[in-house]
Parts: sequence; structure tokens; C-alpha cells
Amino acid sequence: MWNFFGKGYKEAAEEDEDNDLSLGTGPVDMTTLDITYITHRLLAIGCPVDGPSDRDANRNNVDDLSNWLVNDHKGHFLVWNISDHRSNNGGGRGGGGGRQQAAGTQVSRKLHQRLQGQVLDIPWGSRNRRCYVPSIRHLLRVCYSIKGWLDLDPENMAAVFCANGKARTSVLLACYLRFEGEESTALEAYRRVWAKRDPEQKPEQVILHTPRSLFALFDNFDCCIRLGRPPRGGAGGGLLVGVALNGLPLAEPPVLEVYGPTQLLYSSTQEEEDSHVLWNEDQGFFKVNKPLTGDFVVIARFKGTDGAAETGPEGVLFRYCNHTCFLPQGEQVVLRKSEVDVMPSYRDQIPDDVFSVSLVLVPEEEEDAGSSFSFQEQDQVKVGPAATQQGLADLSSFHFVTPLLPRLDKLLGRGFPPEASTLALQLANNDLSAAITMMKESPLQDLMTYRLALSPRSSEGFSPNRGLRAKSISVVSPGSMLESDQGNLSLDHYEDSQHSRDSLDGPGGGIGAFRRDHQQPGH
Repeated sequence: MWNFFGKGYKEAAEEDEDNDLSLGTGPVDMTTLDITYITHRLLAIGCPVDGPSDRDANRNNVDDLSNWLVNDHKGHFLVWNISDHRSNNGGGRGGGGGRQQAAGTQVSRKLHQRLQGQVLDIPWGSRNRRCYVPSIRHLLRVCYSIKGWLDLDPENMAAVFCANGKARTSVLLACYLRFEGEESTALEAYRRVWAKRDPEQKPEQVILHTPRSLFALFDNFDCCIRLGRPPRGGAGGGLLVGVALNGLPLAEPPVLEVYGPTQLLYSSTQEEEDSHVLWNEDQGFFKVNKPLTGDFVVIARFKGTDGAAETGPEGVLFRYCNHTCFLPQGEQVVLRKSEVDVMPSYRDQIPDDVFSVSLVLVPEEEEDAGSSFSFQEQDQVKVGPAATQQGLADLSSFHFVTPLLPRLDKLLGRGFPPEASTLALQLANNDLSAAITMMKESPLQDLMTYRLALSPRSSEGFSPNRGLRAKSISVVSPGSMLESDQGNLSLDHYEDSQHSRDSLDGPGGGIGAFRRDHQQPGH
């Protein structure tokens, strides 16, 4: 196969003489690395760190991991980073604060240097929806990108890591196995991945510590795969009249927030003319009167002494994430405790038999069903060559390397198609000779031409992932992809060993302690 590690790597080394970018210097002690072959081509790996590798802690020394990938899979590996640590950002979610985030970003940059950019930094949650599960649209795009890479060469392998090496990684790989039909349901695939990743943990313990919203995500993913599209055209929804809470042992109402696909739709702390809150001991009703269509999140938080919502993981009572097209039809959706993500430290204090969250949702009129939040043509689940083709386009959108315009022009001057030329330069780390070899010897041109012939795009101009322009066909911009959000509770916090469970439990012993410490004067 083509050589990824050529001129582009040497130029990067010359530009950064302070860093030792040597690779493949010798054998790596595999007993210390955290690497799990889910299949012979899908790898779950521990998070790269500057310190020593620790298999039990799901951590890999960044140099050891890079050397192993280059020694064992040179020219055939690609890494999917779905943690919140990315080489080009200074913030993200997580409970470790700015110093920990900065350290993660530094390691991410080093990983990119060691692997010459063959890393995809992919966001997981949503900045505005306060959501720690990805949308179905986003998951499918990532699945397509993995498929496109694996279909490009039978020796290619995909390595995936997140902050703790298990939580998000298991979700993504489970959905990919379901997408490829290797398991009948996403949940079964999830169990399979966990059994490989942590064989000492009992399956029932895995399920016990899995957020309830993930079960909904898996069901929704299965539904889309089964139908080949989202139900109800990907819309559903309507007017969210209100939210009723029952069985929540608080003398005062919590702060309720409702987020839509891109923004906060409702907060009980904001006084509006057509909204109000009724509360009586452990039950109440929040009048919302806001249109709700698409992905959404409902969050209940403790109210601080100043009347505002408490921030941080310890301030969250419960969350519920879904998409309106997957909700049961009818004007009231009743959710039991087992269907929402109640924070671990409060589970025992909320009664199973009486707790419920009811969404009073008046369906939208039929003429409004094609709302701006509905799924579009590109959300039809692609299979076969169409999925491979879409995956290669998404691969280019996600890829870290920016194609150099003069070298792209040279490829275009040779008559190579622009999309394939862009991806070839990215995979070759801007090594022109390697990119030319790739264009001639790999099926890249044929695979990427399939989508262009099947679904021609606008001829206004081609946009590689960092805004380069050349006359040809336009590619879907990655700018609409979900991004992470600083200060939110990520899925990694649920499964990241004891540290994360401690951060979820929070101080003070839960609801009872809150009622003692945070009651307003006079209550």
C-alpha cells in the first residue's frame, strides 16, 4: 500500500524541532498497553497520556501507542478520537477543570504529531443541547467514516478511544457493529464490546451502570437501521404545553430546563408571560408552551439559595434525552424512573413506584410536519457502496490534515477528481508522491466517484475541510456537526471508574442533604 510517512512528516518535523517526532524506534511492551481487538479490524484503545501506560486504568503512553501503531499497522491505521481532548481546542466537557483539559489538549497534539495527523477529532455531545449522547445523524456519519476507511483496503484497521477508553468507545463500536449487521441489536453489540473490553465485569453490572438515555439511543438506532430511515420523516413533535413531575421529594420545585437541537427553549427561572410553575410538596407542573421538534433534552436541577439553577454534576437531579420522531404518539408521554437518567446519588431517595415525568405534547398539524428540524434526504440510512462513498466524504470532513493548495492543484492538474485528491493528500499527510500513488493504485477514485454520479452536488465550488476552494463539486461542511460543551456531564463520567462515580454522587448525601443545606430562609 501507499506510504503515509513521507515528505509531509519530514516537513512537520522541521517545523517543530523542539519535539522528538521519531516513530517506530523499536518493539513496544504490549503487556502494558491497553488495546482490545473487538474484531480483527476494530480496536478499542485506552486514552493517550504523557505518563506511563496502565492497562488497568485504560491509559496508553502516547509514544508507546504511536510506536506500536506504526510498527504493527504502518500505512493501514486511522484513529478516531471521541474524547473532549482535541489538538485544536482549549476547552471541552469534563470534571477535571482547565488544567486537566490543557494537559489533554497537549497530549492530543503530540498524538497528531507522532501519527502525522492520522487522527480524527470527532465531537460527541452537543454544545447547546446539554446532551451527553450523540444524535442518530451524527452516529451514522461516524459509522460511515469507519466503513469508508475499512472498505478502502482490506488491511486497514480503525482504532477508537475516549477519555476513559470504555464508555463512548463502547457506544460507537456497538453502533458500528449493528450498522454492519454483525449483531441483531445495538444493545447486544454493546454487551459484546464490553465483554471484550472488560471481561471481568459482569454483564448485569454493565447494564446497571449504563445511562437510561443510552437504551433509548440504541432503540432509536435499531429503528433507523430497520426502517432505513427515521420514523415520521424524522419530525414528530409539536407544542410542548408543559412538563409534569411526580414523586420528587422536594419542598420547592427544582429548576427545569428544556433544550432543543440548538438552544435553550425553556427555563423555569426565566419569567415569561405564558409560562408558570405549580408545585405542591413532591409534585408539580411546569407550563412551557414552546414548540418542540427534533433532538431535545429535559433537565431538572436543584435550585440554589439565589434562586438560580445549581451548576455542575452535583446540581443535576435527572435528565432525559430523545428525538421527537421516536416518541410514542399521543398528547402525553409518561416516563418512569427507569426511563430517565436519575443521578446515582439520588436514585435511592426517589421512589420507583410513584416517580414519573410527563411531557404534555400537542402534535403539530400535518402541514407543519416538514419542519426545519426534520430529517433530510441525507439522513436515509445508506448501505453498500453508497455508505462507503458517504463515509469517505465524511472521513475527509473529520480529518485533521489540511490539504496544501499547491499540491491539490497539482493533483487536479493531472485530472484526478477533487474529492478523492483532497482525501488522498490528507491520508498521505500532504506527501504528493504518496497521494499520487494512492490515486493510481487504490480504489479511492472509483469509490468516491460513485457518490458523485449517484447524487450530484452543486458545482459552485469544492470545499475541503479547512476551506480550500477549487472549481468542482461541493462537500457537506462539517460545521453543522455537534460539538462538546464545557461544564456538562458527559457519558464518560458515568463509566470512568470510581473517580467519575464519585463526581456524580456529589457531596453531602443527596436530596436529603440538599433540603437541609439549601432551603430558602423561612422554609
